[in-house]
Amino acid sequence: MQQLPLSLDFVRQVLAEYFADKPVQCVEIFDSCARSEATTESDLDVLLSRAPDQRLTLFDLVDFQEDLECRLGLHVDLGTALSPFARPHIEPDLLTVYEQAA
Repeated sequence: MQQLPLSLDFVRQVLAEYFADKPVQCVEIFDSCARSEATTESDLDVLLSRAPDQRLTLFDLVDFQEDLECRLGLHVDLGTALSPFARPHIEPDLLTVYEQAA
């Protein structure tokens, strides 16, 4: 996998290009990468919001995760919702990296 921490600009570019033609309304990252504190041991934590009139299947999410891991060269944790217990701890770090054009 990846040897050096990826720059936030590079991650933002890859995610924006990748999700531009997907049924995803918003892509946010959180944790060490969003805080620019990533190390060689870091993974990428991604939160997706689907477009209101679109569906995402489990197969879609697995495909997204595998594609992104190949493109970025690091482990990607992909989610579509935050639990009410995790939300207060994660929300301060949420960084929007892609929003679908209106």
